[in-house]
Amino acid sequence: MEKLHHERTFRQKIDMLLATENLTSTEIAHKMGISKQCFTNMKRYERHQPRTIHKLSKAFDVPVDYFME
Repeated sequence: MEKLHHERTFRQKIDMLLATENLTSTEIAHKMGISKQCFTNMKRYERHQPRTIHKLSKAFDVPVDYFME
């Protein structure tokens, strides 16, 4: 049987959390301690430093594994 699992990209995960939490990019960037421009640039890439993933998971209050899957 074919596995029907849709994997979300890093950007899709962030966009989904922003929508779910009703947060703007500016608000989450502030929670992470980075500029909005840095946050926007970060969303473009799939690979990130562990400290970036940690800040992101803390800002959204989700497990680090959420972004690693």
